[in-house]
Amino acid sequence: MAKHNHGISALKQGQSTFTIDKQYGLDRVLAQWFSIAEKVTSKHHQWAGRDIHYIDMNAGTGYNYEVDCEGSPLIALRLALDKFENTGKDTRVKAWFLERNKLNFQELCERVYEREIFKVFGAKRIDPTCLNGDSSKLLFDTIEPTLPQKQFGLIYFDPNGIKMNSTESVFGVADQLSSMEKFKYTDILIRFAGTNYKRVRTVHSKYPPLIDQLSKINKKQWICRQIHINEKGQRDPNQWTFLFGTNWSDYRAWESEGFYKIEDPRSDFHIINSTKSEMV
Repeated sequence: MAKHNHGISALKQGQSTFTIDKQYGLDRVLAQWFSIAEKVTSKHHQWAGRDIHYIDMNAGTGYNYEVDCEGSPLIALRLALDKFENTGKDTRVKAWFLERNKLNFQELCERVYEREIFKVFGAKRIDPTCLNGDSSKLLFDTIEPTLPQKQFGLIYFDPNGIKMNSTESVFGVADQLSSMEKFKYTDILIRFAGTNYKRVRTVHSKYPPLIDQLSKINKKQWICRQIHINEKGQRDPNQWTFLFGTNWSDYRAWESEGFYKIEDPRSDFHIINSTKSEMV
């Protein structure tokens, strides 16, 4: 896997100085997922249909000014447009971008809806919607009722920490949606910092081990992306990674992006799952 520099910061959602490296990883992950989604809808459209859904639960403004790079919404739109728009593909993508902060939401809307292909030409196969409010409430009250019974999709979580709101964690929301029939074929992607999570576990004894959180979520397989290593051979001290939960059995295509089953000895999952005392 390519090595990239990491900065260390803890600024507001989507605005950290290591976002370039983080967004590079997301770019690769989403490119892989959209390719798989196209194959699934082409070969298995009898049960998967021709349409897919993509839901960004923590969209932010859509851009990072400090390091001048795309945020997750713009990455997803660019990749979806490249993959499906004007390419002769039958797949259509319905995308939702959810943001709680009103000022961030206003900027998000400008960045999404002002794109020339949506404002002037009208994309034929990509349909984006930005929603303002509590993302878990929007997911279950607004989006879920509009979905067909069976549709392939992806939900991306990137909260500041693991809290989605004052009462729900990302794992609680993922657990709830994974038990719903309409999300049966929806993959779950979580951006996760192992160091921060283990610090809270150690100091406050507040959370169970990560493996216990994932085991509650109704997905057949979890795979974990290798933690980035810089040019000096140093592992990212924050232990940022992606966790991917799926019911799709053929995960081997993900190995090219550094993803391995969490039980695979090659995986970094044991690093983000276990505290120092537990690794002894």
